[in-house]
Amino acid sequence: MGHHWWKQDGVEAPPARTVMRTNPAYVGEGETLREVVERLAGTEAGEVPVLGPGGDVLGMLSQREVIAKVVVAGVDPSTVTARELATRAVVAISPNDRVNVALQKMHQHGVHHLPVIEHHQLVGMLTMGDIIDHIPGPGGTT
Repeated sequence: MGHHWWKQDGVEAPPARTVMRTNPAYVGEGETLREVVERLAGTEAGEVPVLGPGGDVLGMLSQREVIAKVVVAGVDPSTVTARELATRAVVAISPNDRVNVALQKMHQHGVHHLPVIEHHQLVGMLTMGDIIDHIPGPGGTT
């Protein structure tokens, strides 16, 4: 599947910084899954970055992974930390990367959420839904 629709009619894909969500939800590496669930209850975050003490993104943690570990595997959520369950490879973008680059990364890595990182710090999150909401023309909001 190609992601060239932004190049049609001379319209270039916007940079991630204009589409991303600022002040995204995140969790600390040492938070237990119980704390993670309590903190994220009521948010729309389906997947969140796990941050180290210096603010570096160490991995991503999804609701699906938490449910699988706690509900399906029967693990006590107060004994497992976010770092233990987080993905190890972080697929991220910079705020200056164009949205078509983000789409390519999402497709290539099979993810729907990308942390936006600048100077090793989390500055936003970009989701497939955010991108869809910004598709120009019919079907998008812009």
